[in-house]
Amino acid sequence: MRAIDGVRRSGVGVRPQRSIRDAAVIMDQAGVGSLAVIDDDRLVGIVTDRDLVRRALAQDLAATAAVEKVMSSPVVTIDADADLHSAFTLFRAHAVRRVAVVDGDEFVGVITVDDLLVDLAVDLSELARPIAAEVFMPAEWADQSQPSTESDAEATVTDETRYPDPSDPVRLYFSDELIWIGPDATLHQIAQRLAAEGVGALVVVHGDRVLGVISERDVIRAVAAGKDLDSITAADLDARDVVTCTPDTTVRAAAALMMEHYVRHLLVEDRNGPVGMVSARDLLRAYA
Repeated sequence: MRAIDGVRRSGVGVRPQRSIRDAAVIMDQAGVGSLAVIDDDRLVGIVTDRDLVRRALAQDLAATAAVEKVMSSPVVTIDADADLHSAFTLFRAHAVRRVAVVDGDEFVGVITVDDLLVDLAVDLSELARPIAAEVFMPAEWADQSQPSTESDAEATVTDETRYPDPSDPVRLYFSDELIWIGPDATLHQIAQRLAAEGVGALVVVHGDRVLGVISERDVIRAVAAGKDLDSITAADLDARDVVTCTPDTTVRAAAALMMEHYVRHLLVEDRNGPVGMVSARDLLRAYA
């Protein structure tokens, strides 16, 4: 399978001088989470919804500021004809969430680790195991993965190593630390909280009732719509309906729910209520 086969949408580009608000509008209209930054027909950077929330909105950068102030550069790229095994190697080596696919000097699109994980968990479960040792390992897990003792250092992947199975329950991988926010929190406060906690979504609650989940993508949509950061609240954002699963839901079923509802976070509930959140990144960690 070639790298170009992993591109789910054609690449969308923006000039470095375009504003952060323009970038948010383009992302929202195109239904993408990242934009290629093109200058004189050259790929000079990439800007993601996470960049806009954490590097711009949470840092009080004006929505009129240029995209080049928050973009990531240089861009990790892969040739369109390279195989996906090479893509996983790049994800791990560079600790990035997205790799740009190029055909010569032409930008084609972006492969994301989240989208590849969902595809692998749902459709390519047998392929996921042989390449599990090569899958991307996010930077925040890198320290935990380093050998801490001499015996640990000698540990290697063998035929007996047990890789996660798509039939495993999500209880093995979800985060049990839910980050709550009230319905009166402003868009500005939401962006700051997302950045401070290093999470991609917050749970909106009122008393004991869960009202919804707000993600970085939801914040970008609000900015694209021209909403004011300091006057619009979580209640005004109309947080998306909560998609839930149980701790015993399988990895495969969780990935299918994400695809069906086009979300990247599921609220995990047992008979007593919410117990955690599982994200596409958590499912990725299962294979890392």
